[in-house]
Amino acid sequence: MVHNSELLLEDEVHKLRSYKKVEKAHVDFFQKMRKTGMKVSHAYRLLRNEAEGSPSLGFSERDVYNSVANEVKRTLDGGNANHLMCVLEAKCGNK
Repeated sequence: MVHNSELLLEDEVHKLRSYKKVEKAHVDFFQKMRKTGMKVSHAYRLLRNEAEGSPSLGFSERDVYNSVANEVKRTLDGGNANHLMCVLEAKCGNK
C-alpha cells in the first residue's frame, strides 16, 4: 500500500488501521509457537527482530494477540464448543 498522507511521517504509517494486516501465515506461525510453549510476545519479538522493526512487519503485538484470539474463536465455533453443548444437554436429559 502506498502512503499518500501529508499528516503522518513515513515511519509512523504502520500504526494506521488500514495498514495493519496479520497474514494467515503469520497467524499460523504464532499458533505453532504457542503449541510448542513459546509465549506470543516472545514469538512476536523474534519475528520483529528478524524483520528489523515493527514498521517492516506491518502489524503490532496487539494485532497479533487479536488475530490469534479470533482464529481460536473461529475454530471453537463449529467444533469443541458445539460438542461440549451436546454432551451437557445429553447429561441434563438423562437425569
